[in-house]
Amino acid sequence: MTKKLHLKSGVSFGVMLAAATLAGPLAAQTSPATSQPAREAEAARSDVGVQEIVVTALRRAQSLQDVPISITALTAEAINDAAIRGVDELASRVPGFTMTAFNVAQPRLFIRGSGSTDDGAAQDNSVAVFMDDVYIARGAGQAFEFLDVERVEVLRGPQGTLYGKNVVGGLVNVISRRPSQSFNGAAEASYGNYNALDLRAYVSGPISETLAVSLSGVHRSRDGFARNIRLNRDLENLNLFAVRGQLLWTPTSDLDVLISFDYSDHSDNGQSRKGEGPFTPPPFGSVTAFQTSTNPRESESPRVTYQNRTIFGSLGRIDWRSDLGTLTSITAYRTSDVNLGDAFTGIGSPPYPVLDTLNIEEETASQFSQEIRFATEPFWNDRATAIAGVYYLKESVDRTEIADLISVIGARVPALGGLTGISGSFQDAQTESVGVFASATLNITDRLAVTGGIRYTNETKDISTRVVSIADIDAIIAAPPVEEYDIAARESWGAFTPSLAIIYDISSSVNLYANYSRGFKSGGFQGQAPTGAAARTPFDPETANSYEIGMKGRVFGNRMTFALSAFHTDYDDLQVRQNAQRPEDPLPILRITNAGAARARGVELDLNAKPTSWLTLWGSYSYLDAKYVQLVDNLNINRAGNRMIFSPENSFNIGGEIELPVTEKVNAFVRGEYRWQDTFFFDPANNAVNTQEGYGLLDAAAGVRVGRLTAEVWGKNLTDQLYRTNVIPFLGDRFAIFGPPQTYGVRLRFSF
Repeated sequence: MTKKLHLKSGVSFGVMLAAATLAGPLAAQTSPATSQPAREAEAARSDVGVQEIVVTALRRAQSLQDVPISITALTAEAINDAAIRGVDELASRVPGFTMTAFNVAQPRLFIRGSGSTDDGAAQDNSVAVFMDDVYIARGAGQAFEFLDVERVEVLRGPQGTLYGKNVVGGLVNVISRRPSQSFNGAAEASYGNYNALDLRAYVSGPISETLAVSLSGVHRSRDGFARNIRLNRDLENLNLFAVRGQLLWTPTSDLDVLISFDYSDHSDNGQSRKGEGPFTPPPFGSVTAFQTSTNPRESESPRVTYQNRTIFGSLGRIDWRSDLGTLTSITAYRTSDVNLGDAFTGIGSPPYPVLDTLNIEEETASQFSQEIRFATEPFWNDRATAIAGVYYLKESVDRTEIADLISVIGARVPALGGLTGISGSFQDAQTESVGVFASATLNITDRLAVTGGIRYTNETKDISTRVVSIADIDAIIAAPPVEEYDIAARESWGAFTPSLAIIYDISSSVNLYANYSRGFKSGGFQGQAPTGAAARTPFDPETANSYEIGMKGRVFGNRMTFALSAFHTDYDDLQVRQNAQRPEDPLPILRITNAGAARARGVELDLNAKPTSWLTLWGSYSYLDAKYVQLVDNLNINRAGNRMIFSPENSFNIGGEIELPVTEKVNAFVRGEYRWQDTFFFDPANNAVNTQEGYGLLDAAAGVRVGRLTAEVWGKNLTDQLYRTNVIPFLGDRFAIFGPPQTYGVRLRFSF
């Protein structure tokens, strides 16, 4: 059992970018023999049996199979083979994980029914994203490009003891590859339909005996998946540049100092929304009748839309090892800047402005975090370990939202006057979070171990919000606010979040575990609240209590690994964002309310197999029964028994790769993967207008490997499945954004 306890958390560090064109010649001059990373990758492909994955989910280096929680880990090899570029493409590989996006600043991550659709300056996410153990507070900073990734760990269920803040639903931790004292790297180029170009490279090596550096970069560009036929302009195109640098200093065998920075710049012409309906009888549900095109990827908005985002991050990490344990300090500073213009309907004149919208968002966010923790070496006859630490986060968000609405309906129907006008909402929020945590593991016997932990978190939020009419049209404020106001408010929340896990080794390769964990998500303030009173009134914190049992193992002579779990989670005061209209509201208003209770229960299965040297298989399955137990919505309707949003009952993915020798030096391979998820709802009302029906996606690739060179043809969404990633309901219609269509291309990759 001591294998579960050993910690060698010496963590590396770096400074980034990669010169792809020089990588090959430089490797030939500097390293005539195949580098250690390349040899390990080649061995992993040829050996029979599943490669062991070492994770740090519990802040210690452990085999994936020895961690007594539900966790999915993807290696760099798996990420590169599947061309997974970000968290959105990762979700389909993880049971119980659903991800969509409202726009580039609002990714929506849901795990086991828990997630957030919020975007206000004083609101948080239920599923957290970390980069190298650093919590990323704002959604705009979470959907970053993957660069020089060593692995990604996805933990399902509340993680309220060891991780950051507000980990109530689960988390994604992206762990970067460390700079190496051996010269190595990779370069890749891909070209596909829609003129999609993807260039990326990574290089790492020594500067001296104690200094190592790594640099990685990516450039991606693409024509639009959709088009504005009124303005003759591409939509959903892409221009992206990202770079990461790392520097690792190891002056002694007991000390690592890591410094890193990352930067990315994303721009596109905005999203395409298409009207669908009607879903209700006339007179409602008639807005889409004025569309001239039935093509789901054609917009008719007269507005020029756009999305621009920049992300910057810096990290300083120190790991000092002694006979007693390892002291780790992680200091990080991150910023994100977003400005976008989004047409919510995709409809405008002619013949007249039925509903002509533009929503402008500008947000600047910065955060500083500091974590200090100490992880002991095994003590008490090597039967126990412990970890304890403190965490601090200071976040600042400056957010502006401008609603510019023009509509013949609003001009002629007084009750819908908010559909005509221009209003601005200016939010300034400050969040301060402090946490203290501790956890310990005791090997009771050689087969039985118990882990217990606790964390105390205290958070304070300050909000200032001002709403004004920018264009005074009969003193009507453009929706969603219904009045001008200028407010300031402050609130604090605190909570204890314990955890307990038991793991029992049935044999040297199979174990059983059971765990309990509690998660906490602090309260907050509405973003574009309808009134000043609503803006200064906080919503309550959300808590989750999760119970889980599971089994993990390596079977059939290590040819297959599995992880099977069953869970039950109770949510109290679940924060729910609803689009509904109260009697006093002239228009539907987005409000965040606390559901009295909700519960999610289900079964999850993860499988990986390598029965022969030429065959690799993987798959996952999730059954999720997630329902609201107590929820009276904004319409005063009891939604108890409805399914929780973004929670398909069944979802699975299955994939495989066959690789066979063609000659002594050439291997051919073919890879395929199919993913399915059942119907899910975008809103607690579970109405047809807020529904995405079940759908499946098929990806495939085929190619050759010649030494360290890989050439392949690839395709994603090969059946050209049309599916929605977001809908906005309006007066019996809905306006939808669709996922990417069928894409395909060729890819070359060289590693050394």
